[in-house]
Amino acid sequence: MRDPQFKEMLDLFAMLKKGYCDKTKVRIGRLQNLISSSCIEHLDFINTIETDLELSQFKQLEHDYIGYQSLTDVPKALTYTEDTKDYSYYINEPLYNILNEIRNNKSLYSLCQLYGILLKREGINYEINGITVEDHLRSLYQQAGCLRYWMVVRYCSSLLHHTVDSISPFITGVLVKGKQITVGVIGQEETVFDKPMTPIEIQSVMYSTIQPHNVVQTVLQQEVLLYCGRLIGTNPEMFKGILKIRIGWVLEAIKLYLQMFVKNIKPIENYSPYEIRRFLIKVLTVKYWAKDEKYINLFKQYLIKYILYTHTHTHIYLY
Repeated sequence: MRDPQFKEMLDLFAMLKKGYCDKTKVRIGRLQNLISSSCIEHLDFINTIETDLELSQFKQLEHDYIGYQSLTDVPKALTYTEDTKDYSYYINEPLYNILNEIRNNKSLYSLCQLYGILLKREGINYEINGITVEDHLRSLYQQAGCLRYWMVVRYCSSLLHHTVDSISPFITGVLVKGKQITVGVIGQEETVFDKPMTPIEIQSVMYSTIQPHNVVQTVLQQEVLLYCGRLIGTNPEMFKGILKIRIGWVLEAIKLYLQMFVKNIKPIENYSPYEIRRFLIKVLTVKYWAKDEKYINLFKQYLIKYILYTHTHTHIYLY
């Protein structure tokens, strides 16, 4: 308390508690819960050879106020784009055709599909030029992560059977609120989460129910499930009247929102995790922000049909 900067320390703690630090939004929580949405950069490209550099320590500025600097001259990160092609028909192609396409193709999305076909046919330990399919997928996963190419990140994550960290407590949080959760691809069998499950059980359900029909949605539905678990703990009013949260149809509602309100839309799989969370909040709070009454009614009808809104405690199923 005798520290000369004790007041500044208190001010910092107060700002962190309020959630804003110098107009920058911050969040405090347990590391195990925050790490699933964090961005980690591996600095393995740094040269480890020692160099003779004359370095000087940082010194505290003597100026009380140096003002704000403009950020308009800071270049924005380039968005990676490429033509996407469906290679599902290669599942019946001879092995040498698949290998030849891999050697001649530079598209990340095409490559992850082709490696997925090899994984299914030859196994994860099949070697190409002395490198296993698993290692090729991990390399693509890291490369796509650096480029923020989310479609490939999710595709590779699914093939590698990744599971969102700490998803089990959030599922339990939804169940505690009296809700049920279903996962599955639209038109296919759904699995209901109506009791707490271990991470291994959750992984088994997600990959047996979703991946055979849609590789990317295996990961995307985990993300939406995680966000629902977080939101229902902090904003339970968003889920008022919902008895069962059908994750597959939630994604369809987000697609409808994109078609109606977003310009220059791209595949939902290629939006960042932050954007997916923002779209989810928009869908759940449409009555608070939509100015046109017809949009509110359209979304309400959609949610009543597909995400099981009910005011009479009667489940409404779409056949």
